[in-house]
Amino acid sequence: MARPPGQDDAPADAFVFAGRSVTYAEVHGRTTRLASQLRASGVGAGDRVAYLGRNHPAFVETMFAAHLLGAIFVPLNFRLAAPEVAYMLDHSGAETLIYAPECADVVHALPEDAPDTASR
Repeated sequence: MARPPGQDDAPADAFVFAGRSVTYAEVHGRTTRLASQLRASGVGAGDRVAYLGRNHPAFVETMFAAHLLGAIFVPLNFRLAAPEVAYMLDHSGAETLIYAPECADVVHALPEDAPDTASR
């Protein structure tokens, strides 16, 4: 569908979060950078990448980054306590955990053998 005159070069918003527009180009850039970081840390096709946090652009970026690598995205509910998160990580086979800063206390309470973690 054609856009109105003058809007042909306007960046398209992928979504708006907390009053800030995020363009498709920004999502693409952040997603590919995260995928590169995950690949460098050893994540590959078939591996599971978990995300712990509220609805946030980082959730989508982590999901897309996992997809780019052929990895499986494992969303976790931010309301879970550390023992519940540990159970879900163990039973999902997640080897990497990306978490929101507000979930740091839960992540730090996980057992020593929890997956590799990174704040996002």
